Amino acid sequence: MCRQSFPHAPAAERNIKNLNVHWTHIRKLRNRVFHHERIIHWKDLTAQYQQLLDIIDWMSPELRKITSEINQFTDIFNKGIDPWLQWLRENGYALPQK
Repeated sequence: MCRQSFPHAPAAERNIKNLNVHWTHIRKLRNRVFHHERIIHWKDLTAQYQQLLDIIDWMSPELRKITSEINQFTDIFNKGIDPWLQWLRENGYALPQK
């Protein structure tokens, strides 16, 4: 199953135990994002993003290319939180001042 689903994964990663570790990290990140929980303070957010791209690449290099082209993570992450705080203030959300 792992070999068919992740044909481009390194051999050492192509077992259910190692893949489960990756899936657990992805699921935790996904749940935080989809439940609108804070993640901006995570020190390893860029590494988690890279790991997610790597796992997509293990399934399909073509899918990783498409994901990289349409994904906005790097741009948004590099801008930081200030543009989002400004947008919230401009749209009537009461936020504490710095």
